[in-house]
Amino acid sequence: MIAVLEIVLLCNAIKFGSTTSDELHAAITAHFQLFVDAYGRDKAKPKHHYGLHLGRMLAWFGVLVGTLTHERKHRVIKRNTRNRDNLRNWNLGSLEEVTVHQLSELGRQFLHTGDYKYIETC
Repeated sequence: MIAVLEIVLLCNAIKFGSTTSDELHAAITAHFQLFVDAYGRDKAKPKHHYGLHLGRMLAWFGVLVGTLTHERKHRVIKRNTRNRDNLRNWNLGSLEEVTVHQLSELGRQFLHTGDYKYIETC
């Protein structure tokens, strides 16, 4: 777990230019070796292999693109397409539900300033 946290700290440090691609690669390689030692190579997932390329990508491009926003949007799509009753036009119905969800999200206030009841119920 400490090896993973070290990688997370290095990834955050990239934003400030305080880490190098070699440091990132070394930390990811060390984590992968610890994972293999603990669980075996057959438990490794493709994400472990993909992670080994991050150091080289940082060296080539100078940045790493964060995917958290994309993951959040992917979750919306999965939620709205999981239980589809109308399979006749699945693509159009799914697109419609995701669009309606996004429009309803745009209508919500981002921050409820001064709304203490809202803060207490969250």
